[in-house]
Amino acid sequence: MKPVSIPALRRLTVTTQGYAARPRRAGADDAEAAIQKASCIQLDTITTVERSHRIAISSRSGVYPVGTVPRLLREGRIIEGWAHALCVVPAEDWPLYAWARVRMREASPWHGD
Repeated sequence: MKPVSIPALRRLTVTTQGYAARPRRAGADDAEAAIQKASCIQLDTITTVERSHRIAISSRSGVYPVGTVPRLLREGRIIEGWAHALCVVPAEDWPLYAWARVRMREASPWHGD
């Protein structure tokens, strides 16, 4: 097997992660597609430079309008769910996180669906 160069490995990693090759503008569909491709994007309320989910999504889709994630949530296109932390996930993945909802209900009765 032919050895892989470090630059080639870097390109493969960046491409696989879906990072945007150059800065661009994006819309709601692009942001939703980035969330679907990543499977989940962690939400973080701490803002040093920008909220972490905005950085993670825009680095993959492009710069998108500020109200896009709340809009996608309202429209039911994505949901907030607990994966390893609070994340936005594609709405069609809701059944996959049933185990986490059950575990939370058992651990703390104030958590609901």
